Amino acid sequence: MPLRDLPTESTAAAALLRTEELRHRRTLRRTQWQSAALACLAVGAAVSILIPGSSSTGCYLWRATTQPVSGRGAALVLPVVMIVLLLADRLAADRFQHRRQVRGYGAIILAFLTAITWTGLVSQGRSGCSTSPTVIGTILCGGLATALCAYWATRSPTLEPVLAEGPESSSEMPLDQSDLRATFLRLTSLTDLPNRSVLVPVLTGSLAALLILTTVLPWRELIDPVSIGPGGSEAGLARTQLWELPYAENWALLLTATALTALVASIATLAEPKPNTASGAEGAGAEGAGAAGAGAAGAGAEGAGAAGAAAGDAMLVLRAGAVATGAVVIAGDLAALLRLPSRLPEGVGYRPGIGAWLALTFGILLLAIGTTSTVLSVRRHAPDWSPRHTPRRSLGVVAAAGLVAVGAGLFVPGAAGTQYKPEVVAGSPHRLLDLRGGQLVDRLGMRVAIGTSDPLDSIAGALDGTPGEWLLGRTGSEGSTVFEYRDGVALPRVALSHGVTPPALLGVSDNKLFLLAGGAGGQAWAILAVPLNLVAADVSLSHKNSDGSLYVTPGIDVVATGQGPALTHRNADRSIVVWGSTKTWQIPANQLRPGLELKQFLVDPGPGAPGNASSSGPDGTTAWRTSETGLALLRPGGKPQELAGVAPAGCALSSDVASSSLTVDAFAVDVRGNVWLGGSAPAAVLTPDGVLRQLPGQVDRVESIEARPDGSVLLGVAPGGGDQVLEISDAAASAASYPALPEPTARCDRRKPADGSTQYRATVLPLVPAAGPPVSAEGAAGRATTGTSTQLALDAQGRLIRLALPSAAQVWAPDGQGGVWWTAAGQGKPSTEVAVHVKAGKATVVRDPQQLSPNQRGEFAPPQATGSSPRSAGTFTTSTVRRSRSGSSR
Repeated sequence: MPLRDLPTESTAAAALLRTEELRHRRTLRRTQWQSAALACLAVGAAVSILIPGSSSTGCYLWRATTQPVSGRGAALVLPVVMIVLLLADRLAADRFQHRRQVRGYGAIILAFLTAITWTGLVSQGRSGCSTSPTVIGTILCGGLATALCAYWATRSPTLEPVLAEGPESSSEMPLDQSDLRATFLRLTSLTDLPNRSVLVPVLTGSLAALLILTTVLPWRELIDPVSIGPGGSEAGLARTQLWELPYAENWALLLTATALTALVASIATLAEPKPNTASGAEGAGAEGAGAAGAGAAGAGAEGAGAAGAAAGDAMLVLRAGAVATGAVVIAGDLAALLRLPSRLPEGVGYRPGIGAWLALTFGILLLAIGTTSTVLSVRRHAPDWSPRHTPRRSLGVVAAAGLVAVGAGLFVPGAAGTQYKPEVVAGSPHRLLDLRGGQLVDRLGMRVAIGTSDPLDSIAGALDGTPGEWLLGRTGSEGSTVFEYRDGVALPRVALSHGVTPPALLGVSDNKLFLLAGGAGGQAWAILAVPLNLVAADVSLSHKNSDGSLYVTPGIDVVATGQGPALTHRNADRSIVVWGSTKTWQIPANQLRPGLELKQFLVDPGPGAPGNASSSGPDGTTAWRTSETGLALLRPGGKPQELAGVAPAGCALSSDVASSSLTVDAFAVDVRGNVWLGGSAPAAVLTPDGVLRQLPGQVDRVESIEARPDGSVLLGVAPGGGDQVLEISDAAASAASYPALPEPTARCDRRKPADGSTQYRATVLPLVPAAGPPVSAEGAAGRATTGTSTQLALDAQGRLIRLALPSAAQVWAPDGQGGVWWTAAGQGKPSTEVAVHVKAGKATVVRDPQQLSPNQRGEFAPPQATGSSPRSAGTFTTSTVRRSRSGSSR
């Protein structure tokens, strides 16, 4: 009987059983594709819920704070349950029966939550729910997760035997020691894999995934007056995601890239290495059994070494990615994202959102995990690394990644950038406005549209000269919001309800905003003092109290009232000018208080001043409009001087303003007595030496001008139809350095009297009656709806009348022979322009009038030639006729 080695056989059998048990448990614990799919569905459901949809759809989950949303609670719980199900499945890995029960009950719970979510969202009755990406993504992820768990609970894992099945050897045959050794080596290659800790990869990957999800959470919240007023908690809270912050876009991309690197590295580290299990013993002969065993041992060792090297590479990338991600988040958050401007005393302002705080927490944890893992690895000389991965090299790679990430986190975000400062040249954009459609754009990315037809009516400073700036932003068809601009940031203060006509801001004093409301179309107007701590204010003046006074929101002071029309502007001597149809008032800013008597502030600097605009400077220089086209100037100790409406038509701009043919749409006197003029012609300034100088940069189409007490000048322009504000910061000091215009031609020079003498006869006319046009605005038979503008003309009997112009008239001008031209939009398709000529009660219509050549300028339309055809006689060639203005234009 052959000798049997019973202890050796017993040891081999025990080793085989232990190997089978380890292989069985590893197969059960191995993460299958169902786990990865369920994790992806959890992420998809979370993203679908957290991404804020447009409020216009009427069906959204995250930003709905003003009203309850049915189904939102179940939708928020859905991704949490998916993650909990994954964790429970891992905890029950050693007990397959319990694991199947966990998966089965999980499928039932997911189906129940998905049904509750769907039922709640449908019960809202909102039409947008059927097409909302939020609802579709949530229900789809919930339904797929339910089906996946149900399929998962009915499947059993397939166990592969460690050793191939074969015929058992006879017990009477002796056990070959070479075969036994080869079996041991093969079992070792299957079980003795590199010792890898899964704690660091799992924590790093989980934190990186959560960090990416925080980008769709609110990172910044704006607390506006509505949210702190009587409306309730967070009624007007505006939340902003990280991707919606324009100054943090590049930083968000960098954060996402580093987090994805850490996530991919953690997955690669967790991936199970597959050593070479091919055994040479199976194909060797009897005499080569020993060599086959040695080959199997070498193959196993080589496979284990390659797996260790790959694991070392992935672990190094993982640590570097974790440190880089944490450094980027911490540096960027602390340097830019969490450093928001201070709030106003009432509590209005910005505060960091939950996304910023969560990202900072995850960043600290990632930095701690990456640093700790690297230090411990260096200390214990990780055995699973290949020889080329020395501890010193790994420490250098991780430290370099952290330093680069800190620099990127400090300099990539732009929230802490320097303020924009206008250059000291004419025509620099005002710091509040850019050149993209007349919008306020502050350094935090807020955009506010100009709220008035005249952009200068939307901007005001402190009446006493203290620092501060306020802006009126249009937020609705009949509503606007007053924003306070400080530290480069616009913060909402008061919501105004004003009707169709927006108010004009005058300034702020004693924490009250003074504005001119109403006054359009002959309606009542009022100067109001609105406290800045009001949440909302009604300044429409559309209702009256029982005593006949105008109704405004309680708490608003009525400073003065009158009957329209009423327009206004601010002077460089800190006074407010208001003018109507027959009167002009100039009110010092320190006199604006309730109970103001307007009659004490009537001004009449010269002929034609009452009822027209007037501007004065601290030195006493005063300019006023004498008529629709006339402008006069009075300097201290001098005599009134006509500035416009004197030169013949067609005279180019020259150094003598009276010898220049121009129509002045806007004017202002600055602190040094310079008179700034604007209109369709290039903007110019008349210095105290009497020389007219043109602004550098060809600034034209100026519709309003404001000279400020600090010596700067603001120009309201409309290039391409959009309102803009240009600022000349040193206007008063630099006006004398602008180049003087050329001398006037002999035909236009008004400084020298003409040879000979001309007899003039002056006649004082009685009150000129008003009359409406005999045709419509388009020249058709009928009556036109007239506006507030009139023009002197002759009627059919040759009598002088004030011809009321149609409200639809775009531009108009007299023809010099008792007639009037105006243009209006035609009724054809496509829309055309028509020019209507009314003379002696008869009208002539010209279709598509010719455009003016760029170098031709004039003040009046040419007279109609006798015997000419209507088209040739009616060619409309002037470009400096008066524009139709509405609202609170200057």
